[in-house]
Amino acid sequence: MISALLPLVFAQKITRIDVSHDVLTKDLYSSSVVEFPAFDAKPDPFPRKASIAEPFSISMYCPGVSTADCDKAKAALQRAGQRIASQIQINTPVNINFTFHSFCPDNNLCTTRLGQARAASYFVVKDVDNSYVTYPSALLKQLKPDKALQYRSFDIIGDFNSQWPWKFTQTEPDPAPVTLVDTETGRQITLEYFDFELVAAHEITHGLGFYSGMLNYNDATQGAALKGYLAPLPFMTDSGNLDDATGFKYPGVFQPLNVFDQFITAADGTTFKTLGKTFAAFKSSPGTLGNFITSFEATKDSLAAGQKAFLAGTSGDGNLNFVVGNTKIPLSSPLAFKSGSSLSHVQQSANTSANFLMTPAIADKIGLDAYINQTQAPGVYGPNIVRIMNAIGYPAVDDTPKAVTMATDFNPSSKSSASKMTVSLLAVVFFMLQ
Repeated sequence: MISALLPLVFAQKITRIDVSHDVLTKDLYSSSVVEFPAFDAKPDPFPRKASIAEPFSISMYCPGVSTADCDKAKAALQRAGQRIASQIQINTPVNINFTFHSFCPDNNLCTTRLGQARAASYFVVKDVDNSYVTYPSALLKQLKPDKALQYRSFDIIGDFNSQWPWKFTQTEPDPAPVTLVDTETGRQITLEYFDFELVAAHEITHGLGFYSGMLNYNDATQGAALKGYLAPLPFMTDSGNLDDATGFKYPGVFQPLNVFDQFITAADGTTFKTLGKTFAAFKSSPGTLGNFITSFEATKDSLAAGQKAFLAGTSGDGNLNFVVGNTKIPLSSPLAFKSGSSLSHVQQSANTSANFLMTPAIADKIGLDAYINQTQAPGVYGPNIVRIMNAIGYPAVDDTPKAVTMATDFNPSSKSSASKMTVSLLAVVFFMLQ
């Protein structure tokens, strides 16, 4: 499914891409038992201190949930935010809007999905090599843009499933399992508790920009002509002659790679940043999504770049890295590509290391403090998670925020109509139980 985002072009021609509510990708959470290896205590390699007093401003909406549980969920989110802000610099408040409600009546996901979160908007920035890159608004707020920006009310949007048995604090008794009926199979499923603060920290981190924006087009379009390629997401317009299948018209250009993808490198040394330049050079005639894909698949260089990205993304864990200087951080790249999970996490084997938070699967019935203690992590972020967050732009706690140049010459609408644009972006992370 391709869902809409709505960019607004301001007087300076700065493009803001707004995420619609139904933009979803998947995180998978495992209920397997984790056996932690023995660790020797190590000093924290990064300085730590609190950021501003309220680094995350959280709004909660809790339909059908008791005031007590709503307050507990909000407090857990705030604690997760404080943990994050002790390891990366949050100098300007990040506004978060979460809804805590039952997933059961609306979408039959009460026995599989824990929650979801996404960045609410993105801006197009000009990189040092004059290429374009998208930054989530939460990140830009911590930096020094060279233009005044008009932000949305919220930087991160998300939901949590209130039907799940949640442990809201590290000291309260473990919640009892809950048995629900799977609406698809009719069988009873027993749900064990998850640590709300742990899941919240993971979700917030994705909303801050820890994710890949690469799309498996066969998954998204449910029947692309060719399988086995990844590419950025296309711009769309909601005016003019619309595509009957999707409700949008396609100007024929890709959105820029996001800042996270700029650091991904395949085992053979190919960088996604280089592949991104090939995608940026691709242009097709305006038309339907089908026309856009057909044109892309018929363009030798562009398709080859997409196939190379797919091969890298399905090369097996440990063969694809987020590269920071001389440090290679293995990303999740299972042999079967999992949209919303592949590329957007560190490799699964890190779930018993200090970098456990951003693995694609983690155990239930283990508290956040227990994970930190068992892995000798310096905090909710292990060293490699801190490195990734610093690399995409979040300042270290003692660093001066960097200056960024906003792209005032990026105007995809000039390639078709000059109307409001939309673009698909799978920038949500949700938790599911496999």
